Amino acid sequence: MPRKPKSLEAQIARGQRAKEILEDPVFLELLSDIELDIARCWAKTGIGNAGVADREWWHQQQVALQAIKRVLRVYMETGKVSAMSVEAMNAPETQTRGSGRAPR
Repeated sequence: MPRKPKSLEAQIARGQRAKEILEDPVFLELLSDIELDIARCWAKTGIGNAGVADREWWHQQQVALQAIKRVLRVYMETGKVSAMSVEAMNAPETQTRGSGRAPR
């Protein structure tokens, strides 16, 4: 699992950057091209036992590519949750809750 940055602000920044990457047209094109290349190469592997190692290698490449996308999505979602936490901590009603005073 990905390492978590120490501060909420770092998580927010990482999440925003992950969102930018996941929405970047060049990155999306790159992912698509790689996925197509992997599928083509996997389809060209030999039949039977002769192609098992090659098919397994291309499958591992596909799994790795999916892991990259999954971790970027996790970073993005963690950043969103961290931003909501910061907003909640800064909300006026949260600040008065722990003070023992009634909100005005």
